[in-house]
Amino acid sequence: MADPATAPPRYEERMRPYVALNQALATESRGQGASEEPLTRAKNALTLGDA
Repeated sequence: MADPATAPPRYEERMRPYVALNQALATESRGQGASEEPLTRAKNALTLGDA
């Protein structure tokens, strides 16, 4: 069983790249649609599994 004390830092570590890329989409393409490359990077920034 995982240690509850490690959950918040681990969550931050795993989610930070995903959040940063999605925030960049919002600020870099204001009023426009984002291009396919940044969208793909954001979609693939979060992996599921035993990481």
